[in-house]
Amino acid sequence: MVSDSQCTVNGLSFSSKKLFRIAGCVVGMAGNTNRFAEFVRQLESFDGDLTRLTNPSKDDSAEFRALVIREGMLYHIGDDFEVDFVDSKVFAIGSGAAHALTAFDCGKSLQDCVRLAAKRDSNTALPLQALKAA
Repeated sequence: MVSDSQCTVNGLSFSSKKLFRIAGCVVGMAGNTNRFAEFVRQLESFDGDLTRLTNPSKDDSAEFRALVIREGMLYHIGDDFEVDFVDSKVFAIGSGAAHALTAFDCGKSLQDCVRLAAKRDSNTALPLQALKAA
């Protein structure tokens, strides 16, 4: 899994870790960091069982996305912690997702996809982060 390092909150940008190993899973996140903290808490308490995630709040303004690799399978987690199996080798989340996927379609490596997204999307920035699935 490959990520950029930028978070933007209320127009302020800062560098942040976005890739983690949690309860036997590789996890990447984009969006609301408070929602991510709740996601991590649930994932750890349920020992990585994605079927037990519950919607943490009814705040519809809190945008959140996560990608999870668990036992070789890729899952997308949305705002309400709904879990979708991704039947694709490549998927992207965050503001630079469309740019990254287009670069992948043009034959670029995962690292180059994020670099090119950072070139075109002001809310995507280097340095790269990378974490291999076990």
